[in-house]
Amino acid sequence: MRLRNIYVICKKSLDSVKAITGVQSTNNSGYINVSGWEEFLSIYDDISSIEYTKEIALEVVNSVPEIYRHQSRFTVQRAEWNKISNTKERLISCLVDVIRLYESMGLGDEEHMGIDIKLPKCSDFSDLKKCVVELEFILYKCPFFKVQGETLKFEGIDVGSMWIAFVAIGAAVGITSLVLNNIAVFVDKCMAIRSHNISVQQQKLVLNSMQMENDEKQKIYDGLNKVYQAYVDNIVTEMEKETGIELKNGEERGVVTQSFEKANMLFDKGMQIYSTIDSPREVKLLFEPLEMKYLSISDELKLLENKDEVE
Repeated sequence: MRLRNIYVICKKSLDSVKAITGVQSTNNSGYINVSGWEEFLSIYDDISSIEYTKEIALEVVNSVPEIYRHQSRFTVQRAEWNKISNTKERLISCLVDVIRLYESMGLGDEEHMGIDIKLPKCSDFSDLKKCVVELEFILYKCPFFKVQGETLKFEGIDVGSMWIAFVAIGAAVGITSLVLNNIAVFVDKCMAIRSHNISVQQQKLVLNSMQMENDEKQKIYDGLNKVYQAYVDNIVTEMEKETGIELKNGEERGVVTQSFEKANMLFDKGMQIYSTIDSPREVKLLFEPLEMKYLSISDELKLLENKDEVE
């Protein structure tokens, strides 16, 4: 997770943790009426996604008697409240530590609509340079990302990670963004092409193992390539319809095809693209369906890595 995402989650969650309060019961001074618990539960999943805060967040939950954990308000004995209050204060300290650290580094806290890109693992600096060059081609050469009134601006590299950020700027950026919409569509089409390509490659492997004349094999091999190219051409046409951007000539179609190839090469290495944490819900919804596909590729990479280790 990006450091900025951790910071934003901590900052937005702080008040919800502080909302857990206790007031002495008027009926019995040995009991405390607790409120704000429902508000804490609403942000629990977010702070549990952060390695630094997930353990203490769980301790806060466990400090509440199980019978009350799904209630918005409840009454506990003073000793139980003391335990809840102490763990709550420890969690607050953790959140404040993250916020102070991030802000002490002089990093801006302005909200931006854009994309976060997790670069794939690179074996050396030359490999990193190649990945960046390929990504530059995709983002700045592909015609579908040339939206009138909008541009993608490089924002920076996250601290101590392989995450890089781009911001959508321009007059057209409002509740949503056409260029971000087109990127989400592009990534989805990449995954469709990738899936079809895997199927074609599997058929080629079966073909190679068959007892056939080489000329016959080559005819089938060429046929598979033609079917694959026709599939890619159809995907490009679909993108024209879904984005409302009509490609001017064969050269532009060629650039789009190259962009698909380069992107899938990077996805196969582990690249992932998400909307920024600051983006409106409408933008985030465009990218959310892609997360399961990234997980699928990640599982494939782990299987390959394990296979290499065994060999």
